[in-house]
Amino acid sequence: MGFTQYLWNIRFDYLVENPKEVWYRLAEVLNNKPQQKTIVFAMKVLDLITLIAKGHYAKFPLNIPIPLDMHVARML
Repeated sequence: MGFTQYLWNIRFDYLVENPKEVWYRLAEVLNNKPQQKTIVFAMKVLDLITLIAKGHYAKFPLNIPIPLDMHVARML
């Protein structure tokens, strides 16, 4: 099953409770590392949508990366 079909079939409440699964599946489908800016930003959007829809954040682990542009990262 493709990623789009996976998202279409899964319950939103499951995504809220298990966002790390979505995070890693998205990274795999896009052939990216989970800590890359595009993937991390997509998860930030999921977190904000959860806050709007449910009144609380998704249950991400506490040690998730911060979206960081590679040009900025080179300066650090």
